[in-house]
Amino acid sequence: MKPKLIALLMPACLALWAGSAAAAQRFIPADVTQHFLLNPAGGVISVEANAEDPMAPDEIHTQLSQMARSGVPELKLYQAQINYLYTPTAEGGRVQIDTTNSEALIAIHAYLRSQIQELRTGDSEEVK
Repeated sequence: MKPKLIALLMPACLALWAGSAAAAQRFIPADVTQHFLLNPAGGVISVEANAEDPMAPDEIHTQLSQMARSGVPELKLYQAQINYLYTPTAEGGRVQIDTTNSEALIAIHAYLRSQIQELRTGDSEEVK
C-alpha cells in the first residue's frame, strides 16, 4: 500500500474504531467520489476512486465491507432492524442500507442527508 493512501485512510480507520462514521467516511475529494442516495427502503452509499493509485479501490473495498459488517455508529439504536449489503465495483464499492422499520428508515434518511450536507456531495436529499 502506498504511503500517501495510508496517510489518507488512517484517520478514517481510527475514526471507525472510535465510532465516528462521519469522520470515518471523510475521503479526500480529489481521490474519491462519494454519493449518498435515499430510496424507499433506506439508501445507498457509493464510493469510487478517482486517483491513478491502483490500490485505492482495494482500500475502498476494505472500508466499505467493514461498514457493512459493523454498521454505522449513528444508526446503532436500530442495528437489529437494519440490513447492510456491500457490493464491490471496479473502482470502489457501494453499501445498500435497508430496513422495514419505519423509525429506522427515518434514521437512515437523516444520516444520509447529514452526509450529503457535511460532505457537500450535491446529491439529492429526496427519496427516489
